Amino acid sequence: MTQKTAWKMFKTPSPIQGTEHVMNLPVEVTKDFPLVSLITMIAPSPDWFTGIFNVDLCDSATGKWLDNKTLSMLQPWDAGTDNGTKFNSTDLPTTPMGYISLITTAHDTPFMNSPMGMIPTFGKVMIQRRNKPQMTMCSGEATYKVEFQAMWSQQTHPNGFPSNAHFSPLVGATHTYKYKFWSPMTRSSPGVKMVAETGATTTLYNEIKSYQKTGFVYMAYKAPGTINSPTGMWSMMISAKDMYSKVSLITMIAPSPDWFVGVDSYELCGADGKWKESGMMELPAWDAGTDSGMNFASDNSPTMPYDVITQITSSSNTVIRDDANKPFAKVMFTLQSAPTGSTSTSKAQSQSVLSILALVCPAILIFMN
Repeated sequence: MTQKTAWKMFKTPSPIQGTEHVMNLPVEVTKDFPLVSLITMIAPSPDWFTGIFNVDLCDSATGKWLDNKTLSMLQPWDAGTDNGTKFNSTDLPTTPMGYISLITTAHDTPFMNSPMGMIPTFGKVMIQRRNKPQMTMCSGEATYKVEFQAMWSQQTHPNGFPSNAHFSPLVGATHTYKYKFWSPMTRSSPGVKMVAETGATTTLYNEIKSYQKTGFVYMAYKAPGTINSPTGMWSMMISAKDMYSKVSLITMIAPSPDWFVGVDSYELCGADGKWKESGMMELPAWDAGTDSGMNFASDNSPTMPYDVITQITSSSNTVIRDDANKPFAKVMFTLQSAPTGSTSTSKAQSQSVLSILALVCPAILIFMN
């Protein structure tokens, strides 16, 4: 199974030679993929390397892309795959393989004799931003009516249709682009697992509320009751504000092993910097990756270890695979109120509030060895 955990991969065209060699690389990041990692072998060596891991090019405090960032201390790491202790050691595979670990002067390697007990840096990475596009975001607080319409019926989805078909109470939030409580190809949190398997909302609601305290969530929402299918409809009012322009929702397809429908980070702010008048999404079925049951009424069959969240398709090993191309529900967003006067503000370098999903922020990454 391919996990969508990377935006783009890159590599140098040749090895990095010498102590003053500079290598330039163009790197693209997006608001959903703002982290940069790289690795390079310390050669020759048994299994030693250096690199950077999950360097965030977005300033979480401001929601803006960094103009530059320098990482001056690149330390040596041991991959845990070879027991050699010298640069030119013969192959000595580690069986079973160990964990990746930081090499220090306490390890039996040539680095143990480093002056003053400190291993010098193996290089540095300098990241400089190339473009500074003009960004927009919606200003002020907007109120939307959210309407959830069930579309799952015996007529439209005949395969294994249960007698007590319904959707669990909806849980949702308005939030920044930096926050997601569920997303394809990620593992379910305890709260998402509870919703997808049982319909219980308390754990997820509390998870969302905890991120409200740290500034990632504007408002958390929880519906009071279940929604019958196929005729059930439910509505509520939500608020979005400034950079808190995304909305996410989730509800269990019930009964089921761990299937659900939901909205992942729908953008309520238009590309023109104005709050959208309306929006509609048809919702397919998703598998939370926590239970391996194949039928609506399957006994509990925990997936160990947990898989990632995936959309149920015609190739999925479930009773609904032949209905997978049909939406189970739809959700509609209708603007009820928005600030009068100017409804948009221009913000240079403010990627955190972009509504254009494909826009990227290229940077130059320079590695010096």
